[in-house]
Amino acid sequence: MALVIPVISVLGVMSAALLKARDRRRWRRQGLRPEQIAERLYERVEPTRPNWWILGGSLLFVVFTLSVGLNGVPYSEEIVFGGSLAIVAFLIVRLTRELEPEARNTLVGTALVIFVFRAIRAPARASPGG
Repeated sequence: MALVIPVISVLGVMSAALLKARDRRRWRRQGLRPEQIAERLYERVEPTRPNWWILGGSLLFVVFTLSVGLNGVPYSEEIVFGGSLAIVAFLIVRLTRELEPEARNTLVGTALVIFVFRAIRAPARASPGG
């Protein structure tokens, strides 16, 4: 089951490649030059700049979680939960300052759902015999 998502991702990449090849052939038949086809197929995208707040916050999250979790600290689960909430909230505030309102609402809603889902323990399963 864990391989379903990577398989879907690979199928998506393969589908996109097939669609681009189909479009390239169609435009060639219509008489477009290779430069014109390339302009239509490939958007010009600005290079992505790293967000150092997100990278640094992620590093802080990893160091905090590992140091508390591996050192046998009493109430480590609760401490990691509280620390995680604080770090994620800080990072979301930093990120939402740079987003449009619609994207901001989507990010906050998704983060809340994921955080609550991960924070809730799974119910205990009944034993096979009864």
